[in-house]
Amino acid sequence: MEFSNICGFIAICGALLIIISIREKELSSILSTIIYITIMVYAISHVESIILFLRNNINFDIKTKYISELLHITGITLLGATASSICESTGQKNLSKTLDLLTVLKVLSVAVPIIFALFNEFSKLFGE
Repeated sequence: MEFSNICGFIAICGALLIIISIREKELSSILSTIIYITIMVYAISHVESIILFLRNNINFDIKTKYISELLHITGITLLGATASSICESTGQKNLSKTLDLLTVLKVLSVAVPIIFALFNEFSKLFGE
């Protein structure tokens, strides 16, 4: 129910921003940035439940080694998506696409130790 309320809020804000942008383009950009930041704060507040799930359900060795990388990846993803959306809403689509690519590359660079650990666990599991 909470997620549907947020989606409704975003849809209403989007419609209002369209109306405002007809007369006040700068005000519309400022309001959309404030809305994106508000949604970002909401998203970050829900990351804690993901972290608690990971702490309770992941093998202890993996948990202690890679929880900081998982948190780092989560933060990079949220920040990158929000910044990309802000760029796109201000009409900077090329900058938005570049930021999306940068976000993916940064996530991959942080995830390399986790990927190698998963490969090692799979090779142990299959006896190779």
